[in-house]
Amino acid sequence: MKIISSQSKKTLILLPTTITQYFLRLDGGALLNRQFDADLTPVLKSGEFEEHTVAQKADVVILNPNRPGYEAVRQMTLGDFYQNELFREIFCIPVQSWVQDKSGNYVEKEDDNNRFEPNVLGTFLIRGRSLDEYSKMIAPFEIELFNQWVKNLATLSKEYGTADAFVKAKSSQVYSTKIFTFELVLSQKGKKPHYYTIWSYREPQNETEKELLEIGSNISANPELGGLYLVNPVAEKGHQKALETAPSNGNNGHSLRPGLSNNSLPT
Repeated sequence: MKIISSQSKKTLILLPTTITQYFLRLDGGALLNRQFDADLTPVLKSGEFEEHTVAQKADVVILNPNRPGYEAVRQMTLGDFYQNELFREIFCIPVQSWVQDKSGNYVEKEDDNNRFEPNVLGTFLIRGRSLDEYSKMIAPFEIELFNQWVKNLATLSKEYGTADAFVKAKSSQVYSTKIFTFELVLSQKGKKPHYYTIWSYREPQNETEKELLEIGSNISANPELGGLYLVNPVAEKGHQKALETAPSNGNNGHSLRPGLSNNSLPT
């Protein structure tokens, strides 16, 4: 494990020896700290699902691993159900989180054993419509950065070399200055009702949030920390399995550009 402090020493975050994994269950509309079987009926009836729900809405600092060749959006094969599907890894520092009470109001969960642990590095995967919504959130500033590159090509090319390098560098700056919010919402469209995550971002509202962003930016920019702590073994194994089982169609198994899902409606 490693404890990272802000420059002021007032804010600390924990990088656990084993990263804290959370599980987004779109069929139940919650982020969990425990993995359940495909059929949620027994745990919904017993109350275990509610017990292990850590968030239905949260503010987070998002981190981006600085590892050679790393892509946040990758094809993965996970279990028998998800075969060569696109997932995005979310590495984050929880800032604040909420669950819905019986009246549908958002409240903080009062359970020290089953929380979206604030100031502790965690990770989860998104896919389907949740991935599409995330992509829609970041697309506008990617387009803005690309237009900046085109407009100032002569100057920026000397500093960054390529448009891709420029957009990647400046996008990292956006992540290091914004607090991101995700919320699980219910849709009645499609064959059956389903949940998905919507995403937004905002400016930090206090010194603690600014210092969490400072720490997150420093971790994202550090290749050593990224290689040791910003690694999800489940995702790595799932990606490797997808590569091994991908059909030989000349595109290395990539059927869609990163950010677009094979199926926008989660099961």
